[in-house]
Amino acid sequence: MIRDMVEIRDATPEDFELILEGIRETNEIEQIHPERYLNYTPKIRAGIEGKEFRIAVVDGKAAGFIWLKKTTDYFMGIDYVDYEKEYLWINWVYVAPEHRKKGIARELYAEAERFAREHGLDEVMLDVGSKNIGSQGYHESIGFGEIFKIYSKKLSG
Repeated sequence: MIRDMVEIRDATPEDFELILEGIRETNEIEQIHPERYLNYTPKIRAGIEGKEFRIAVVDGKAAGFIWLKKTTDYFMGIDYVDYEKEYLWINWVYVAPEHRKKGIARELYAEAERFAREHGLDEVMLDVGSKNIGSQGYHESIGFGEIFKIYSKKLSG
């Protein structure tokens, strides 16, 4: 059973490269400014220090991560939530290619739900890029539902 094989722990500075690679790969899939992934460096370091990252470990090796953030902030300026209500925002989830389809993402999401309950939160939210069809289907299969879409129009000169 995968649950017995996966250890979930807080991220350490040694996990930085795995986290950066996950963000790079996801940005590439979602085609949302893939070249900007290095801009996340300070946020990743702060998130590691602030214990916002959980790492899935299989056979002693980091296999993936989830980036958790308790917040009351609006998402991308959208007035969806009550400012008084804190919720868990999932910034990022990533499982290394050689570890996919083995239940590791489910274990990371179970950790997110455990974290939320432990902190008295009753809602978990995240975003998925419109081009990341596999991720959309996966999130729907584990109980997430779409609440809105954001549209963008590039303007020329």
